[in-house]
Amino acid sequence: MNKNKSYIAALSYSLIVGLSFLITKQVVPIAPPSLILAHRFFIALLGYAVFIKVSGQKIQLTKHKLLFTLPLTLYYPLLFFSLQVYGLKYATSSEAGIIFAMVPVLVVMIGLLMKQSISKIQAFCVIMSVSGVLVIFARNTLSFDGSFLGIALLFLSALSSAMYTITLKRVVTELSIYELTFIIIFTGFTVFNTTYFLEHHDSNKLIINYMMPFKSLSYTLGILYLSLFSSLGSTFASNHAIRHLSPPQFSVFSNLSTLISIIAGALILSEPLSLAHYIGSTFILAGVMGTNFSKTIEKGLTLAFKKT
Repeated sequence: MNKNKSYIAALSYSLIVGLSFLITKQVVPIAPPSLILAHRFFIALLGYAVFIKVSGQKIQLTKHKLLFTLPLTLYYPLLFFSLQVYGLKYATSSEAGIIFAMVPVLVVMIGLLMKQSISKIQAFCVIMSVSGVLVIFARNTLSFDGSFLGIALLFLSALSSAMYTITLKRVVTELSIYELTFIIIFTGFTVFNTTYFLEHHDSNKLIINYMMPFKSLSYTLGILYLSLFSSLGSTFASNHAIRHLSPPQFSVFSNLSTLISIIAGALILSEPLSLAHYIGSTFILAGVMGTNFSKTIEKGLTLAFKKT
């Protein structure tokens, strides 16, 4: 039952992230990255405070818990969101999609360096899922038009995501999901808002400038999504999913985000689908299913070879 809930959480994470790149790209021209991050985590913290109040959940933090989660908060939200937003300022959302498709491979590589075990079936399925993403983007003969700085920042953001996925597996054994989510959101709120106010401490219209972007309806709607869903919702979903899934099993769900963005484009924007989309989507789905049901596949192959 817990594993089924983890799969639902991982699917929710994929759905949220599948739309976040496009929405982030739309709000970047309206406000500077430091202000976008400040707004995201200010609203996310308000939303989480309301949730905790209504749900009656208890947050009991100790010095040990805070110190234990310190490395995790460095990877996510601090490095992950900072590098992502600044990277999208110089690169396209499509380029971000390709780079973040490499997260499962980075998780496997880092896991192997840390002597974590992964089966051959899982490794094969991770590569299959990533290949599906590359097939889809190859259809557009995509070249990396973004600046080297943007590409480098997005890669470092993807690396931070991989480190977060691996580190989170150890941290979730010490804290409840509600406590961990609060620490991550509160850390983002404190650091990003402090950074923005320090950058603009000489301004006579500090509060006015802080609220100015909300005059744009598209910015307001975009920030509400990025705050309540992308920052808060994806954090809560990933924290829940990784509790019962291995890092490779969870990370491969990130490639579903590409598939979700394509489906959304076809349904909402009436964007055409080509043969490459169908082939790539099949690879992605097969990779996700194979990675998460690798033990069943291995047992089936073992029985098949025994019969022969």
